Amino acid sequence: MTTAALHGSEPHASPGVSAAFRLVLARAHARRGDKLACCAALRQADADLERRDPAAEPAWLGYFGEADVADEKAHCFFDLGWYEPARREAARAVALLSPHRVRRLGIDTALLASALARAGHLEQACVQARQAVDHAVQTASFRTAHRIALMMAELHRHRDLPAVHDLVEYAVSRSADMAPATYASVRRPSSTAR
Repeated sequence: MTTAALHGSEPHASPGVSAAFRLVLARAHARRGDKLACCAALRQADADLERRDPAAEPAWLGYFGEADVADEKAHCFFDLGWYEPARREAARAVALLSPHRVRRLGIDTALLASALARAGHLEQACVQARQAVDHAVQTASFRTAHRIALMMAELHRHRDLPAVHDLVEYAVSRSADMAPATYASVRRPSSTAR
């Protein structure tokens, strides 16, 4: 669908719109494990972004900035198993995000924690995971709840480590503040911890 959107809109799409489409395409390639196609789409998106004039972009794309690009790249790299670049881009996304974008902060901080865990930096992963939980309690977003659940499942493998055990306890204690979908997501990994 993204390829069709790119071809159908090519003569009329602004560079920002083309970049957004190419980033979606890159994520699809990453999910399929196609490293070459993913990297090609990311390079094309970067080239589109270099030609972008923010004042000439459509109003509906006004939210789309460097943090969103970093988020898309972080997801691609994580799906491809490139955890250090995923960590770097997720950290960049978190640093660039406005504090009012709590949903995106929750998702990106949880992705950062997962990338740190996969790279073997468990103490740092738990620090970021706590922050992700703190963001999650501020929103009733299924996508945020899902990313929190994936993060907790990632850390669940290391549940015997004190930092992970403390994180699970913290997440469960904060779960009363979360939306019901988020509560179930956090609760499930911890229920089999011991």
